[in-house]
Amino acid sequence: MQYRVFSLTMPNNNYWNRKWTGDGRGFYIVKRYADKSPVLELVDKSNGHYYDFGDGWGAHVEIERVTREGAAKYKKKSEGFQGYDWMVAQIEQYGRILTRSEQR
Repeated sequence: MQYRVFSLTMPNNNYWNRKWTGDGRGFYIVKRYADKSPVLELVDKSNGHYYDFGDGWGAHVEIERVTREGAAKYKKKSEGFQGYDWMVAQIEQYGRILTRSEQR
């Protein structure tokens, strides 16, 4: 089995000080995949994905390979994924986050 950690940040936002209220907090999803999983191949195409919300906001999902022990540590300190789990689901299905127009 192999483990991947998906981390969420908002590098582009509309706050006056350019800092998202989640800056410095840990928003993670930990996934476990079988070694030969076709989903793992899609996930491993890139170590990061950007999504433009079209209103000045942008999300970045970074992917990191970790051990089982590392996965447990991320699970413990995760504060959820702020409702953006759909981004991870799209990475698993398409190998990337679809654009806004592709999602329509």
